[in-house]
Amino acid sequence: ARMLRAAAQGRDDPTVETLLAFSRSIDGGPNVLSARNDRNWQTCCVLCLSEDGDLLSQWRAYTPREGGYAIAFDGSALVANMGGALGRVRYALVEQEALLAPLVAYHIHLAQREPAFVVDGFILDRLYERALLIKDSAFEEEREWRVIYPRVGLDALRFRPGKAIVRPYLPVCCEMRGVIQGVRVGPHGSQDTAVRVASMLLSRLNGCHNQAQRSVIPYRILPH
Repeated sequence: ARMLRAAAQGRDDPTVETLLAFSRSIDGGPNVLSARNDRNWQTCCVLCLSEDGDLLSQWRAYTPREGGYAIAFDGSALVANMGGALGRVRYALVEQEALLAPLVAYHIHLAQREPAFVVDGFILDRLYERALLIKDSAFEEEREWRVIYPRVGLDALRFRPGKAIVRPYLPVCCEMRGVIQGVRVGPHGSQDTAVRVASMLLSRLNGCHNQAQRSVIPYRILPH
């Protein structure tokens, strides 16, 4: 919303006022986006990845207290197999503005010609997709990338039990040969054994010998 207002600053065209009114309507956060998706029975699905395969905060957040595995993918091969669009998450405000500015300028141009079409949803869909590549700078150490699947219909979704709620997900098929480039074994009391077994599995998947890596983070049993 702030980007829309900044890009439209100083313009007197009445169609731009319509776009500004739309920007004020989305100041409340993702509720408007969710409501649109609910009406259309569509959503976006995201696969989250990280450039850093050995980050303590990630081991703590996504693996058991002991062990866990970080899988290294070839990004191009992954998207070629699974579909979707691969994008880097932006944490710095200047990068976020650079991501949104061309979209805002383009839609202001469209709004001057056909404001009802823009405000009715086209800009909402594009902003929603780009919002998935924006994250607070507090999470910058994650160096996240995301594979985005926009406009997923209800019939494509499956559901599984979560810790507190039922979770929707999008099943995808992927040929692992040539996609998995490596495996790193997390902090573990039997790390040597875990590395050997992971190396065997990795070699079988890729058809050649591949050595799994071990985390350089010291093994410590800490309460979560």
